[in-house]
Amino acid sequence: MVSNKQKGCIVFTSSVAGFIPTPFAASYAATKAFVSQLACSLHIEVQSLGIDVCAVHPSPVASNFYEKVDHKIELMEQAQKSAVGPELLPNEILRSIGCCALRDLGGMAWGTRIGTFFIPYNFFTELFTAASTFLPDYKVHNKNRKFKSS
Repeated sequence: MVSNKQKGCIVFTSSVAGFIPTPFAASYAATKAFVSQLACSLHIEVQSLGIDVCAVHPSPVASNFYEKVDHKIELMEQAQKSAVGPELLPNEILRSIGCCALRDLGGMAWGTRIGTFFIPYNFFTELFTAASTFLPDYKVHNKNRKFKSS
């Protein structure tokens, strides 16, 4: 677009998982944090050229995403229960173009972002750490790990 002096938009699908600790899905959360930061940085760089950049954070979406996970994560299965239909997203995504660099869609996305606005990130990390031994995912995924003894 830049070399052809064209105007347009780039929309990324990201997730609020990039804004909170996400045990047993660390790679997923890290890539979503990267996508959101990339979108914000590009938004600043190319807006004056007539190119809009936006990262959308939909709440869980009813899709085949959950079927392709190589290991089951209980918290993800709980989130899936509140998933919205994919048909609801296109119009909301189109409405996001030109008005913001990041767009949170749905209750889970809004709740997460409001929580991280008022509660420090490190507090979330320590809270999740304290609660982790009670989570089914922790019990399932850590029982087979071999830890080196000193």
